[in-house]
Amino acid sequence: MEQTIQKELTSYFGKSIRYYFGRGPKSVYMTKVPPFFTIQLRGIMLPIERLLIERGKTKHIEETRVLLMNKLLPEFQVKLREETNMKFKDIYYDWNFQNQSGMIWGEIEQPRQRAWPAHVNREAFEDKISEFTGRKQKSPENTEAFWSGDRTLVIRQQGILCSVEKEFINKGYCSQVIEVRRKLEDQTFDRESIEKMLGRKINDIFIDFNFKEDVGYKVLTLDS
Repeated sequence: MEQTIQKELTSYFGKSIRYYFGRGPKSVYMTKVPPFFTIQLRGIMLPIERLLIERGKTKHIEETRVLLMNKLLPEFQVKLREETNMKFKDIYYDWNFQNQSGMIWGEIEQPRQRAWPAHVNREAFEDKISEFTGRKQKSPENTEAFWSGDRTLVIRQQGILCSVEKEFINKGYCSQVIEVRRKLEDQTFDRESIEKMLGRKINDIFIDFNFKEDVGYKVLTLDS
């Protein structure tokens, strides 16, 4: 992605966040390395949200942000297509309230780039991620990891849903399944062992799903 276009999109998205949230993030960092683009947000927390967190009411924040993102993302998708001609299906997002951060990402319909650091065994890394998921959930049928810039790692897992989860989703309990799966992923993800494999500290982990495609995503942000 050309630097001028990237700067324009970063500025546009920061202003859109400010318009809908009432306050913009302290920083917006965007990357595009097929098959993914990522947008990392830092310093995104409203005073009222901070108060709700102190009272243990994060559910209220999550529900409000879903409404705001449902309004913001379609507009951003139009802008993204106009400026870059990128073809992509869906856009995903997740938040880390403790770190006041967020991540937005999407899968691009372009040839994949599988650059990988020489000191990390990619197959062993992907096997380890699959192992974590399989500790309390169905083991994914396939796990692939992709670098999106030098400090963002996107993990895509295909074939993650068991029959019971599919039935709950079909009956309209999609948000509940997402909530439970995020908790289980947090419980089984061994951050220390992954940091040893990568040789770098993990700052944030973001998780989202595409249940229609039976796909789950994890996005790790790392120390530079």
